[in-house]
Amino acid sequence: MKIRTINITPLRLALKTPYIWSQGTENAFTANLISKEAEDGTIGDGETTTAPDAAAQKIVLEKMARYLLRHSVAERFIASAG
Repeated sequence: MKIRTINITPLRLALKTPYIWSQGTENAFTANLISKEAEDGTIGDGETTTAPDAAAQKIVLEKMARYLLRHSVAERFIASAG
């Protein structure tokens, strides 16, 4: 089954209470939401963390999406493993 579209949406979740840990204080968490639609209309959703840089990760995901569009995921990964 071939992938028709892949959308990547950055999301910033503000925290009500700052998260304090050994690397400092976080006032928000970020994630990239990923939605994929196959040629038969099946939709799959997922998310990734964005550490350390949300903008840079979005660029990498967009490049990966271009590689996968109009192909079967299995087709791409089997070809790259061979």
